[in-house]
Amino acid sequence: MNNCPLVWVIMGVSGSGKTVVGRLFSERLESDFLEGDWRHPRSNIIKMQSQIPLDDDDRHQWLLEIESDIQRAVAKNRETVLTCSA
Repeated sequence: MNNCPLVWVIMGVSGSGKTVVGRLFSERLESDFLEGDWRHPRSNIIKMQSQIPLDDDDRHQWLLEIESDIQRAVAKNRETVLTCSA
């Protein structure tokens, strides 16, 4: 049997309800909840607010931050629901 905690990743476009569904799901599971989009650096937020699409360079550090969140959840043996617009 695998002893690693389950990390659920809910993805979708902006405004699709990821956060609402993720929070409800984590409550039902009694698990931790993380909003991955909070990991965006200020420069990405400014671009998105200006309707400028992010490129791969913009997303690189953000995805590394999400990876770190997942690794921390596993290291702490915590079931986690994570939402992001990946």
